[in-house]
Amino acid sequence: MYLLFRRRTPLPNSSPLARGAFLLATGLLAIGLLVTAAGPGAGTAQAATLDVTGPAGAEVLIDGQSYGALPLDAPLELPVKQLMILQVRRGGYSTHEQQIYLNEPTTEMVVEIELLPLGRRTAMVSSAILAGSGQFYQGRMTAGWIQMGLQVAAWSSVVYGELTFQNRRDDYEDLNQKYQDALAPSEITRLRDERDTAWNELDDAKTWRNASLGAVALIAAYSVFDAWRGHNRFYTAFEPASASLDGNPTALAGLRWNFGGGAR
Repeated sequence: MYLLFRRRTPLPNSSPLARGAFLLATGLLAIGLLVTAAGPGAGTAQAATLDVTGPAGAEVLIDGQSYGALPLDAPLELPVKQLMILQVRRGGYSTHEQQIYLNEPTTEMVVEIELLPLGRRTAMVSSAILAGSGQFYQGRMTAGWIQMGLQVAAWSSVVYGELTFQNRRDDYEDLNQKYQDALAPSEITRLRDERDTAWNELDDAKTWRNASLGAVALIAAYSVFDAWRGHNRFYTAFEPASASLDGNPTALAGLRWNFGGGAR
């Protein structure tokens, strides 16, 4: 029986050619087993679904990529085990933002969104406190940065003008005292000329400071007016053609200040 067993089962190292064939067959068999175990879904990206509901016309974004306006035609297929940022925005309403994490390919998440109408009064008061902040509240980031930058520059000019005014006033008072104490005619003439020059410089610094204060007030007034005007004008342009203006408030984004009242 031992001899029969040896005849039917030749050793793989009986020759180099037989050994190579044996190794090749073993490798192909292992690859086949792995492919069979992985199944038909192996190599394809696993995705779960996210169904977003909310006000008609609101835009849905995942990590900054737009997926269209609500209502969506079908739930979104998203990768699993990946932290994502969901944003839902609509003209005239606060932007809703939340983190999304789908654990398994079988996950079916449903997110219901309700947006809070932005208040005109809040935007106007915010801009009165600091130019551009009302525009940030409305989601108009470019306009907000421009107006805030202009007002910061104007306030910097005010500070510069005030410091210069203080220095010029000290110089003028010092020269004026020396002029009053002078006795020699030549010294009186020289000090009078220097005092007059210091007075002109003092007046210029005062004019600079007051003009800068006027610029601060003008920028603030424009920012308030722009917040009032832009509340409807900007959002009318932003609103998708299919959107309606009915919705229920639940969440506030942006600068979370409220000075009373809803949308105005």
